Amino acid sequence: MLIIHRYIETINLIYSNTIHIRRIYLIQNIDKFLLPQRLATIKSLELVWELSTMGALLWSYLDETPPTEENLDPEARRALSLYTALMAKIPQTFPSISNLHISISVTTYLANPLLTTIATLQHHLFAPADATARSLGSQLHAFQIAPNASLYKALARRATEEGAREEKGPSMAPFWRRFWRSVDVADRDDDRVTENVGYWVGRGKDDTPVW
Repeated sequence: MLIIHRYIETINLIYSNTIHIRRIYLIQNIDKFLLPQRLATIKSLELVWELSTMGALLWSYLDETPPTEENLDPEARRALSLYTALMAKIPQTFPSISNLHISISVTTYLANPLLTTIATLQHHLFAPADATARSLGSQLHAFQIAPNASLYKALARRATEEGAREEKGPSMAPFWRRFWRSVDVADRDDDRVTENVGYWVGRGKDDTPVW
């Protein structure tokens, strides 16, 4: 009985900590590796999604025709569809999640993206995250996505122009910054906004090219 008791204590301790997952494959198939009752105890997740290596909006800063809704190639659409599916899987798979941080690399380096490019990226990046925030609602105490640095810079510039709240780090951490994206949650019966949730968009992986 002592061994069983210590086993239970150890398992509970493991799942009470932040779970860090770097492989997309693991998230796609995690319900095959862990029992539903274990997944239901996970409250804190750190995920790393390297979608840029899969062709998701993969273009260089030298391209003359950056992607828009009309000219996204099939590989980009496939990878963006995967991103949407991964976001949708989180509330389904982790029903007790309250702290969520996702680092996302979805582009190569962006030097001076066009407004149409930023709008396209903003739509594809935020819409699935908005849906996740709506699904989990006020259950999420901390939710942040962190796109690669050059993409964050473009998104942050547009967000602050639209009046988003921004936070910056102290002088010893000049690159730490993030902005808040609000998400309205409507009442299902009469479409009235019943609560306002949201998430932080932070500066992620530095993707500055090394010349």
